[in-house]
Amino acid sequence: MELFQYVQKETILHKLNPMTKVIIMAVLTIMSLLTMDIIILVGILSVVVLMFIVSRLEKELSKQLVYLFFIGLSLLILTVISMGEGTVVFTLIPKSIPYVGGAIPITIEGVTFGSSLALRFSIMILSFQMLLLTTQPKDIVHIMIDKFKIPQDYALMFLIAIRFVPTVYMEAKKINEAQISRGYHPSGLLIGKIKSAYPIITPLVLNSLARAEILGMAIETKGYGSAKRTSIQNFKMGSKDILLSAIFIAVLPFYVALLLNLF
Repeated sequence: MELFQYVQKETILHKLNPMTKVIIMAVLTIMSLLTMDIIILVGILSVVVLMFIVSRLEKELSKQLVYLFFIGLSLLILTVISMGEGTVVFTLIPKSIPYVGGAIPITIEGVTFGSSLALRFSIMILSFQMLLLTTQPKDIVHIMIDKFKIPQDYALMFLIAIRFVPTVYMEAKKINEAQISRGYHPSGLLIGKIKSAYPIITPLVLNSLARAEILGMAIETKGYGSAKRTSIQNFKMGSKDILLSAIFIAVLPFYVALLLNLF
């Protein structure tokens, strides 16, 4: 599973300074938050997708798009149902039905706002995924501590979190396969699916607690927190890093000016 997991490639983005990739991610995220225009958001999303293609991460992108589609569709449906004000296109409950007729109106504004939320969410998730897929976790932690002055404990928590997500996922998959091999076949109904989670969650939680205890002992034996740590790596900004960072930072004020119709 490539979620939150670094993928080794020899591409331009992989070779960039981690700080440059953080700047790119931040600028794209800010740009998506400043507008509700669907066309502009699609353009920003296209830039993020292009970055995946340049990084030769099309396979990883295709897997993420499946999850993002269902999450984005859920956001769209919830937003459309909850926003009753605006130009009504139709209602889910026909007006001919007594008492409840005309309820749950579907409006143009609701569809537009829901689509914008789904696109924003996709841009932020994919931008963050791009950073994680093209940057080693230890390099991200180094930037957090050295550049952003984030306390070492919080940086360690972040590192453990992103490293444990793929591990927990794979362990849950193995437990599920083991249960099926023993003849456990839950029904396809919703209640059956919910009940089927119990035989997986229980050993998964126990294994995670045991893994956390081992990790804690390993950290203590290595003397974590006993003294200030230093790093042998020195992340210097190269010419490509400076150029790309300058371009993205310079684009942001022009983008804001265009949104405010200053030109």
